[in-house]
Amino acid sequence: MLRKSLHRALIRIVIVLLLSALLLGSFALLQRQNTVSPENPLSEKVSPPRIPLINAAKTQIDEEIFDLETDVSEAEQSEQEPEEPEFSEQTKEPEEQSPEQEGETKTEPDFNEPEEGAEGGPKQPADSGRPDDTGTEDSDLSDSPGSDSFVLPTDVNYFFVDIVDLKEPYTPDDPRCFYKITHIFPQLKVTNILLLNNGETVSHFGGLAAKGWLNLKSGENRISVRVTYELPNGTTKTFERAAEPSVVFLRDPQEIYIETDLKPEYDNPTISFHFETEPSDAHMQVYLKTPAGRERLLTFDENNKVRATLGKGENTIRFVATSPGWNRTELVKTVVYTESKIHVYSPELAEMDHRRGSAYVHYEKNISFSTRVEDAKSGESVAGIRMDVYLGKQLIHSLLGGDHDKIVIDGLPLGLRTITIVARGSNIQNNATEFKTVQYQILIGQGEDTPPIVREKTSPNSNIGLETIVHNPVLDFKLTPHTVDTNGDAYPLTEHKVYVYHTSKISNKTRVMMREDIMGLLCYSVYLHEGLNTIDLVLVTDELYEIDYQYKVYYIPQDLPEEPIGSIYLSIDASAIGLPMLAAGYVEIYQDEPLSYAVLELLKQHGFQVVYSGESNYAMYLQAIIKKNMLAGWDQGMISDEERARLDEAGGAGIWHGSYDINSLGIGDFTSASGWLFTLNGVSIRGLSNEFPQDGDICKMRFTLTGR
Repeated sequence: MLRKSLHRALIRIVIVLLLSALLLGSFALLQRQNTVSPENPLSEKVSPPRIPLINAAKTQIDEEIFDLETDVSEAEQSEQEPEEPEFSEQTKEPEEQSPEQEGETKTEPDFNEPEEGAEGGPKQPADSGRPDDTGTEDSDLSDSPGSDSFVLPTDVNYFFVDIVDLKEPYTPDDPRCFYKITHIFPQLKVTNILLLNNGETVSHFGGLAAKGWLNLKSGENRISVRVTYELPNGTTKTFERAAEPSVVFLRDPQEIYIETDLKPEYDNPTISFHFETEPSDAHMQVYLKTPAGRERLLTFDENNKVRATLGKGENTIRFVATSPGWNRTELVKTVVYTESKIHVYSPELAEMDHRRGSAYVHYEKNISFSTRVEDAKSGESVAGIRMDVYLGKQLIHSLLGGDHDKIVIDGLPLGLRTITIVARGSNIQNNATEFKTVQYQILIGQGEDTPPIVREKTSPNSNIGLETIVHNPVLDFKLTPHTVDTNGDAYPLTEHKVYVYHTSKISNKTRVMMREDIMGLLCYSVYLHEGLNTIDLVLVTDELYEIDYQYKVYYIPQDLPEEPIGSIYLSIDASAIGLPMLAAGYVEIYQDEPLSYAVLELLKQHGFQVVYSGESNYAMYLQAIIKKNMLAGWDQGMISDEERARLDEAGGAGIWHGSYDINSLGIGDFTSASGWLFTLNGVSIRGLSNEFPQDGDICKMRFTLTGR
């Protein structure tokens, strides 16, 4: 009998243990966050260990708050408490443990949780300037975040997000991007981490929510993170911050990179926009197709600035880039022109806006500005509408009427802040007005002197001296700026924290844009004027301290050698369209002068004007030659049989549009592929400023309808 009782008791114990294990397994399963299956096969080769993740339920957003376009930034503090988001569960971020501590075997260290410095895996950059995982010491704060007396600061960062395995660009064969979140106040309870890419919620895979992989999308990826903390008083606050860097790219390395500042919508038919390519000497063609017209070729100046007139409705702008050794690349943008009834703006904020190239830094904790809402046609003030003002995505003011002389925002946190003004409603004439939005980005600085340690330890690492004499009109210089934070920790300054300006006796202070970034080596080119030129450099630290430098550069032209090193034979041939030889002859060449000098000299001798992009000694591309009535009397029947065969092979009517100007000959004339081609000693060349001819060379400039 006793044996049977013991047997029953043993069975009960086993059943209880099995039920407990089942319940624990279910609870662990609830702790796991849904992940997005990697799009790339490489990402699927390793199955990451199932580690409990921080709850990543989506933050609820009030539908009445507009989904405004804004750059990602840390959520701003204000007098209004944000609505507490709902979560399916609220869990504290688990302490990160090594796989050995968790009893798991790490099959591929560089995938799930990369060891810092491990070969083949992401590595934390040295001297990144980010606090380590333990956060700041309690002694550095007036009140401990874990104490009841802790008051939430408004002038510090609560966390940082670093892209650890940065590639420029990422490629489709491995679209994984490793991120790491560093919390400044580990005493605060983390209840939610939400990852975003281009404003859309995404999931990570591998590791914990505070450190893992994201799959990038083709093109531009703007990475940001929202973290919700539980404060000592029991309330929660959500902060948003962009990763560093905030934008990464995924593209085929053989494709030409095209970047443009085109906006998706305009309320004015006349627009201007800018584009850049990589490589910079890629041949570009830009086409516009309006709703009521056919596609036509647009012209652009030497700075790649394009002007166009849109039609009402949806317009298509197409960029076509070609370059030897690269894939032919197209970028198509859809642009909508909608005639607007009203125009909303703030004169004061427009002067401070960083997106307009301003280096203005606002050093006050409050900002005051006016707003204006005008009739788009008459320019008269519009009354009877409602005005909403947002700081980030938080509504700050809701006012009646469009014109206000003094709107004040208090308690501005440090960093780049977006102020959005929305005009909505009906005007006094009872004419319906659409929502009209304008945005400005304002950089909020420290408002105090730069600490000595920051000023002393900051260096631009420039390759030009404080006073320099040069004999070349193009000044190429490089920077690798580094600085320290107030704790003395060193880190490099990225391109968006570096401002360069050029001033001469005959030009105003002008912003100089970075030419290229070579692994943190920032490269710039400045076109000097004769005499004194000043290069002003402003470095802005992550803590928003400014350090200024000024370089004096004296450009003294050197006389060209009196004796040429020889001559070359040049010819300008338009026989493909039935014209006689336009120009031909010998041109003298000089030491260290590119081929472009000789081509321009021959055209000048024969009375031609020239349109080209770039500079004669840097990235020059010849677009058209101009001479009065040079195509007078021309007709389609003059096209040569050889060129007509090429035209048929290239698409015939598909590329032919027949438009041209009798005074010029260049890209886009007659066909969408027409332009000038060059050979040097029978070999095709592209960059005239990249070739340096020798005595006896033969250069032929030939017009083509097909690009061949």
